[in-house]
Amino acid sequence: MGGNELLEWVVKILGILNRTIIELISATTTSSGLTVRAEQDFNHYETGIKVSDEELATIPLKRHEFHGDWNYTIAQSDSRGTLSLQSLLSYRSIVR
Repeated sequence: MGGNELLEWVVKILGILNRTIIELISATTTSSGLTVRAEQDFNHYETGIKVSDEELATIPLKRHEFHGDWNYTIAQSDSRGTLSLQSLLSYRSIVR
């Protein structure tokens, strides 16, 4: 099997695994009826962006009681009631 064939095979397998995982997550329902919606995000996001303590302090985080350093909610800020990663990155580039 050549390099290109192997790469195509790996990409195909990973695509199937991705779709399977997303379908499994989407099929989740709690005993109280809460459902989960999941979809694959094909957008490209920069890696290695450093956020200073000062910048992080401007984001309205509500830390959860259990491991608040890992688990938190970003407070509502737009008409849909969500603050997207894209808007955070845009805000960050404006502030700089």
